[in-house]
Amino acid sequence: MTHADLVIAAARWLSGSMRCGIVLTEFASGARETPDAIGFRRGGSSVLVECKVSRADFRADGRKGHRRSADGAGAARYYMTPPELVDISDLPAGWGLVWGGPRRNKVRVYAGVRILSPASLREEAAILYSLGRRCLLGECWRPKGVTPPLPGVPLPDRWAEGPEQGDLLRVRGEKP
Repeated sequence: MTHADLVIAAARWLSGSMRCGIVLTEFASGARETPDAIGFRRGGSSVLVECKVSRADFRADGRKGHRRSADGAGAARYYMTPPELVDISDLPAGWGLVWGGPRRNKVRVYAGVRILSPASLREEAAILYSLGRRCLLGECWRPKGVTPPLPGVPLPDRWAEGPEQGDLLRVRGEKP
């Protein structure tokens, strides 16, 4: 399973099982981090998913400054890995673990929900500000492979899928 496969699985999990109405994948913004996937639920709570395909990448993630200080985005935070790559005992305190699969994901442990620090709130505000600004400019973003939240509801014409798996495509009213 590739990193791109896990990111798509994370987006589907966030929009489905976690009931996030807004899901962003690898969304560059003014924040210090670019989460692999982050979802926002009604009421403002957030769920962050970091996708890891190797133990080395998992260990390196723990050395990032915003991980050590706990000032990153996400009220609930998860790692998504291929099955059995990471065990529950390897997780930092408060993090959840999801084993991603091509058809089904398996939650190994649910994340604790934390109170966001002012720095974490600024991180999320930077992500949402960037999203809002792009929407006001007429740009819509949707990860390839993620369906609308309600089955059977067609996507608006202004939404398009990226040319490659996991890509995000900026669209200004035209079709790709």
